[in-house]
Amino acid sequence: MPLARGGPSTDLYACGCILTALLQGGPPFVGLPAVELMAMRMFSIPPPLRRPPGAPPVPPLLERLRLDLLAKLPEKRPESAAAARSRLDEAMSREAEARRLPARKADAPHGDRAERAQAWPDGRPGSPRTG
Repeated sequence: MPLARGGPSTDLYACGCILTALLQGGPPFVGLPAVELMAMRMFSIPPPLRRPPGAPPVPPLLERLRLDLLAKLPEKRPESAAAARSRLDEAMSREAEARRLPARKADAPHGDRAERAQAWPDGRPGSPRTG
């Protein structure tokens, strides 16, 4: 892996670190010797957020932005600070979240199970009994 050069993608990674610190009260990787921390920053996916007790949940689009900002490959990060800002604005908008995230399957009506069940041929082991 070639050495990373400073630039916009490095700044975006730093924004991901700052966002993580704001959301959990500390950096993405903690509690290790400096060499291990550097290796974690370079090669490990960010751990899940450790939210303070009683803190509200993080909007899904904000968590997706955080993980994209912390992407190991610079080309996987947002293409610019303006794009990251736009995604941040969208992540903080309930209307945008409703548009971008699909409805949960649990929210969809299920109907009658018998309507969805596969019809089994008569006589097959385990087929529903008729009559």
